Amino acid sequence: KKLVLCLIVYAAPEVYLFAREAREKSNIVLTCLATGFYPKDIIMNIKRNGRILTIEDGVVTSGVRPNEDDTHQRRDHVEILRTDVANYSCQIIHVCAFTTFMSWNSNLSENI
Repeated sequence: KKLVLCLIVYAAPEVYLFAREAREKSNIVLTCLATGFYPKDIIMNIKRNGRILTIEDGVVTSGVRPNEDDTHQRRDHVEILRTDVANYSCQIIHVCAFTTFMSWNSNLSENI
């Protein structure tokens, strides 16, 4: 008999949050990027004051895409008013990251 050893390899996502200028000068675009994770199953939520935003709220997603090193990435973004003072956060749920929350700086428009 041959002994076959199967290893399950997991990689936790690296999460990046950033804001950039929007085409409309009164707006900014908030982006949440998770990269370097394996397996590819991941949940990403952008929240406004704790409420999950949806495509009806303007969230755009890249979906899960492959990286060159067999890990994966996903990028979601939403355009908001520059004057919006709500608390925005990104929630990541992944087998290696449990649940991760990161928040954008409340002075977003000053950073751009």
